[in-house]
Amino acid sequence: MLVKANADEIQSFLSDASYMKKGHADRVVLPESVEDVASVVFEANQSCTPVTVSGAGTGTVGGRVAFGGIVLATDKLNQIKSVVRSKQNEGHATAEAGVILS
Repeated sequence: MLVKANADEIQSFLSDASYMKKGHADRVVLPESVEDVASVVFEANQSCTPVTVSGAGTGTVGGRVAFGGIVLATDKLNQIKSVVRSKQNEGHATAEAGVILS
């Protein structure tokens, strides 16, 4: 799991496509597994630290703009876990939160 706390390194995680001003955070955490996510959320809960989930930054309503605490960035959660075809032209996929849809 990668943790960034340098102000210059985390600036790109503190805004999105909305017109909201940039937020602020103590650090950005880039988990690489579900277990990493659980660990970050557990520790944040124990210390009453807010967590803001950060996706690609394309949202237009400010959902990724943090105002303190930890930014949990999904960038490294980018694996397609399974693709199942149940019938012709039907099925489903299980993917992590950071998978790019293109």
